[in-house]
Amino acid sequence: MSRIHPYFVVVTQLAIAMSIIVMAPACSKEVDVAPTPANPDDVMAAWRTLMEAPAQNIDNPELTRLAAIIGQKAPHYIDEMIGGFEDPAISGEALFALVTSLEQIVSPEMVPKLVTFTTSDQSGTVRRAATHLLGEINSDSAKDALLILKDDESETVRLTALLGLAQQGNQAVREDLREIFRRDDVMDSTRERIVLTTCDVPIEGDRAILEEGIQIEGLQQGTYVRAVSVLGRIGTLESIDPLNALKARPDSSVAVRDMCENTIAAIEERETPA
Repeated sequence: MSRIHPYFVVVTQLAIAMSIIVMAPACSKEVDVAPTPANPDDVMAAWRTLMEAPAQNIDNPELTRLAAIIGQKAPHYIDEMIGGFEDPAISGEALFALVTSLEQIVSPEMVPKLVTFTTSDQSGTVRRAATHLLGEINSDSAKDALLILKDDESETVRLTALLGLAQQGNQAVREDLREIFRRDDVMDSTRERIVLTTCDVPIEGDRAILEEGIQIEGLQQGTYVRAVSVLGRIGTLESIDPLNALKARPDSSVAVRDMCENTIAAIEERETPA
């Protein structure tokens, strides 16, 4: 998977960049990819080595590449990977790296194990991580677990469950997310998570959320690009003012400004009577 997952902003505050889409830097750093070990046991050993220094390897594509290979060629190691949640001393960086890895190999078979890490005796960060991964699994068992977790006592777990359900196409929770988005006490990082999930499975009723979302300052540039792109499909003439405002902001990247200009032109062509 190549999305940047919403969950990570709350867990590590490292920037929404992993599975959520972000803009690549102008000069991308080339990464040397080591040859893949032929033996699956050696693949797992290489993954363990990277996990020993999670802060240095969070953005290392080798971490997720090895995880994907493990899922394909050595699935018997997946339980060990999930077992990383059991470490009471796991750091935010290690949890981030672990979830990034597991996103590559999620499957319905993982649901029972993940559910055990959503119980109230687990730490808040582990519960959110497990709930987030359940949202990545499109199965009845995962949806059933999320439907329970959306009423959890923890607000962040509830939000993560709602985002997972929305991502899986559950239309009934969209209004809940809209209400959360407009609450005065909600952080912009939470609003950004809602905007990104809205972009994944947009419906016509989400237009106002995207219009309001692009007016929030300080979000990732990639978030603006995604929201503006979706407005190009579902926006109306009412979307043009917030698009022009975003285009005029001094902190908007060239990519964001160009996307705004193209989207405005597309909306005007589509919505203006001949």
